[in-house]
Amino acid sequence: MQIRQVLIIVGLVILGGAIYFWWNQNSFSKGDVILEILAPDSLEFGKEFEYLVKVKNLSNFELEDVNLRFEYPESFDFPSEVNISRKIEVIYPKQELTFTFPAIALGELGSKHQALVWLSFRPKGLKSLFTLESSKISLIESLPFNLEIDLPSKVSIGNQVSFNINYFSNADYLLDDVRIQIEYPANFELIAIKPASLDKSEWKVGPLSKAEGGRINIVGIFRGRSGEKRVVKARAIFWKGDKAIELKRVSKITELSSPEIFIFQEINGNPKYIAEPGDLLHYKIKFKNIGRSALKDLFLIVKLEGEAFDFNTLKSEKGRFKLGDNTLIFDSRDLPQLAYLEPQEEGEVEFWIELKDKWEMKSPQDKDHFVKNEVIVSHSREEFITKIGAKVEFQQKGFYQDEVFGNQGPIPPKVGVPTTYTIIWQIKTLFSDLKDVKVRAKLPPFVEFTGKTFPQKVNIVFDSESKELIWDVGKVPAGTGYFENLKPLSLAFQVKLLPTKDLDGKIAPLILSTSLEGEDTWTGKRVEVKLGSLDTSLQGSENLPEEKAKVQNNI
Repeated sequence: MQIRQVLIIVGLVILGGAIYFWWNQNSFSKGDVILEILAPDSLEFGKEFEYLVKVKNLSNFELEDVNLRFEYPESFDFPSEVNISRKIEVIYPKQELTFTFPAIALGELGSKHQALVWLSFRPKGLKSLFTLESSKISLIESLPFNLEIDLPSKVSIGNQVSFNINYFSNADYLLDDVRIQIEYPANFELIAIKPASLDKSEWKVGPLSKAEGGRINIVGIFRGRSGEKRVVKARAIFWKGDKAIELKRVSKITELSSPEIFIFQEINGNPKYIAEPGDLLHYKIKFKNIGRSALKDLFLIVKLEGEAFDFNTLKSEKGRFKLGDNTLIFDSRDLPQLAYLEPQEEGEVEFWIELKDKWEMKSPQDKDHFVKNEVIVSHSREEFITKIGAKVEFQQKGFYQDEVFGNQGPIPPKVGVPTTYTIIWQIKTLFSDLKDVKVRAKLPPFVEFTGKTFPQKVNIVFDSESKELIWDVGKVPAGTGYFENLKPLSLAFQVKLLPTKDLDGKIAPLILSTSLEGEDTWTGKRVEVKLGSLDTSLQGSENLPEEKAKVQNNI
């Protein structure tokens, strides 16, 4: 009896083990499928790396209808050919698969970014669909972009100060849309900026490749009381689509101080002179001791800066000029007031220099030009900005032989017989934008505007009583006529000459006078270019000989 019971128990144990072994071999657990993402914990902005997605099937089942979907962090970039959804026919028992997803880390310094992956599958022989999810968080710990504010630690109250915003990218990634923004302190008066900016506080720079950068120059006046602090702030933002990524944020503190010496400057007798290309500039620099004690053994230095200066033309009776660093130096040997300057006493130096008639304009955005000079007397310094207006080139030419309108009538012209001519106006401009531009022409009584123009849709009017023809041009961008995307602004129109008897044997005028007028948006100065008359000899264009230009009488 006891032996029989033992045999029964042993049999049950063996049966139970067999059932357990069979169950383990034919049951599925979701935990037997491992899904994970491998990537660096720390990333560098703009650096390419790879996400590794691993799938391990530790079960005894074949996995069918397998779909894997990967999701990059929102701001990251990746090659367009990467397939983020993968369909896998089968994953066999104990099989391990690895998938790579190349990526470029984009985001703010210190920001965390999560990648996600989903896996769905159906174990062979089962109806249930299983899903797994995994994630990986990485931190951007390095951002190779530099932004700095080059501003003196102390500035004189009420004096012009020039400072720079310098930016530089060392990222591997092309930064194609970077905005530099600046926040000015209270009581700051902006005088000039370069390059130009529409709102004077934000610049679009770039595209910036690795090891590329630039500089923004700002000139202004700090106002307040001596000892007060002023903070200038700046930041660089990279736009990736509609997402803004802050690359850098910086600030610089400067302290206001009272100057010992007041420095004043005139150019050609005007403290707010607006220059034009080709000008001769006569500088007069005055300095005054506004302190309570006498000053002695002073020196005065003028540092000139600007591509418009023709440094070879500089003339000074007492100063010594160093070509290369473009510095003009005066000392006590040159001027008695520099040897000893009583309180409230003032002195003066002067020099002459010419501006170039034309210099290179690198792009249509390279506009709003100025020259700058810094004056240093003892511990006081002052910077002066002189704006340079637009250089406008306006031409007027006349033709009889042309393919625009196909002129008709006798050449030479004859009394009482109409002859038509083509007039062409062309506008080019450098250095700054023009607005409210109009061209006016006065026609003689025996000349009419036919109404034909090329291009046809143009804002032009003719007053038959006053005989005035007006072309309302509007805006002319800087660089018009000098860049491929800014062709010269041209208008061709036709006039009809009907010679009267009193013109017999004479060269007849077609246009009595022509002028262009407008406003320089950079300087605010009125621009005017006047041209002489144009007659039937068509001088400067077709150049007809006298026998073809003089009016003949049919009778």
